[in-house]
Amino acid sequence: MARKWLLLCSSLLLIMLMLPVAAFAAETPAVSILVSNDQPALEENIQVTVKAEQVTDLYAFELSLYYDPAQLEFQEGSEKTELKGFAVPVKQSEAGGHHLIFAHTKTGTTASVNGSAELVTFTFAAKKAANAVITLKDVKLLDSGLHQIAAAAVSANITIAGGGGGGGSVPSPSPSPSTDTDVVDVISSQLANATGSTVVVQLPESATKVRLPYNAFELLGSKQLEVNAGEMKLLVPSSLFKQLEGKVPAEQLKDSAIILKIETLVKSQADALLALIASESKAGVKAGGDIYEFNLYLQTKDGGMHELKDFNEAMTIHIAAGSGIDSKLSNIYYVAENGKLEFVGGEHTGGQMKAQISHFSKYALLEINKSFADVKADFWAASVIKELAAKQIVTGTGDITFEPLRSVTRAEFTSLLVRALKLTETGTSTFADVKGTEWYAADINMAVKAGLIQGRSAAVFAPNEKITREELAVLVLRAFELQSGTTASGGVAGTFKDAAQISVWAGADVSKAVELGLLQGRTKDQFVPKGISNRAEAAQVIYNLLFKV
Repeated sequence: MARKWLLLCSSLLLIMLMLPVAAFAAETPAVSILVSNDQPALEENIQVTVKAEQVTDLYAFELSLYYDPAQLEFQEGSEKTELKGFAVPVKQSEAGGHHLIFAHTKTGTTASVNGSAELVTFTFAAKKAANAVITLKDVKLLDSGLHQIAAAAVSANITIAGGGGGGGSVPSPSPSPSTDTDVVDVISSQLANATGSTVVVQLPESATKVRLPYNAFELLGSKQLEVNAGEMKLLVPSSLFKQLEGKVPAEQLKDSAIILKIETLVKSQADALLALIASESKAGVKAGGDIYEFNLYLQTKDGGMHELKDFNEAMTIHIAAGSGIDSKLSNIYYVAENGKLEFVGGEHTGGQMKAQISHFSKYALLEINKSFADVKADFWAASVIKELAAKQIVTGTGDITFEPLRSVTRAEFTSLLVRALKLTETGTSTFADVKGTEWYAADINMAVKAGLIQGRSAAVFAPNEKITREELAVLVLRAFELQSGTTASGGVAGTFKDAAQISVWAGADVSKAVELGLLQGRTKDQFVPKGISNRAEAAQVIYNLLFKV
């Protein structure tokens, strides 16, 4: 009889929990995790209690509690609830990560729960020195009318003694345990006692914020903070927390907390932004994953927010690359509110793209497929032009024109090199023919600062004159040596039948550039040193510099 009753109640509970979701009450119910001791010793038992608040007419529920069984060992049969009714025995599952599944239902005329109640308490034993995370999700609450609502996921952190090593904890206040379901709190001991080069924080799907002590820089030392959120990982150097401290007077710091906010744009927002990007860039646009918006700020006791937008040291972002995008045309971009893109770049590795970012706002991994009406698919440089356009190194002469056979000026090729090498350090030049108001002035000054260009004389750069192939060879070789930090060698220019026509000052550099594969002759036997380079040829040389050498 008891077995039949168990099967009947289990079936009833399963049917109820599969019913459609509806409004539960005027106030949204919330769940939280209470831990009896968040800093236990090894082998010590810990009670983990799940509490529900703001519930009305709670009749049944089901929940999943995720944890690492190597760190915490669930004590079989320890689940306890003070609620009257029938509880389905705990089930352990590995689907999506190790977790416990617990369900409970009222029976007969048993009164429903209103207000707040402790739903269930589990007992764990601390098995491994570590910073353990317990996450509660897949919570389903059901009222007596068989209406269901899903509550947001929450997490709790447990620092098991001995998990730190490498120095003692720095005395400092920790943030108060969060009552916000969208916040993961990282306590001082987790930062100070962590081993290795990073402190890892797992952000549950429902959470958007990581809250840290104001003195995170002091606690972390040389370690980085690693935040994992879905298919995105962010590595934050501790120096940025020091940079944040400088935004608040010292007397306000002790009552402050650092907030790192990571939001994923919902589908409707992402679709609208992608349409705006496509309109702005006049290109085909495909997202390789979610679009993320980041904020980093220091919040004072009075609620004041002091945001850090530009960083003294770059963060590293990893975004999982979707299988449906072209790896040659996909890169990480900063996305402005008006749909304009700023190329960040990145390196494809292990199904992800990794890049350095130096300021915050929205970021996305995007495939940008830019087509030009005058560059047919079978044109010899078509794929190179398309890839460099995606990387914002080359641009069209109009929305849909590239003019691949148009000649290139010395200023235009200099600007190409500056963008390709991502030069940012400004300088000044003594060229009388480079006016500060000209579009190319900043690029030429940066190229002078980097040692890329010297001009046709100390006072003349000739920015608007067409660049010859031997001049192009000299410039791209200097760019190669700057980028690689090596001095090139070579000696093949003499194999060209027109080698005698190469200027003496350019001969050695042409030879080295050709041997490196930075460029080649117009034909097998002719280099054509005084020939004028066109836009397609210049694009190919830049591509060789970045990806072939």
